[in-house]
Amino acid sequence: MVQSDGKAPGMEALSSFIQGSFHPDMGREAVFVVNATRSGKMGVDIKQISSAGYVHLQIFLDFSSSPIPDKVLSPGDERIY
Repeated sequence: MVQSDGKAPGMEALSSFIQGSFHPDMGREAVFVVNATRSGKMGVDIKQISSAGYVHLQIFLDFSSSPIPDKVLSPGDERIY
């Protein structure tokens, strides 16, 4: 759970390396729940992408069934989404 001050306890345990589809056992999914009390911005900073299979980035806002973005990422696509 992301707190109202923007801190997310436990984030330090997440890997900065996103595993590809060839390594599903290495943890590929992260879920962040944010209950914002006012408008703001949130970003996902991708630092390093595996070349072992594909990496599919999906971000769902307000419990939508349509992700924004819905992208397959490759090495070189590292940035803030």
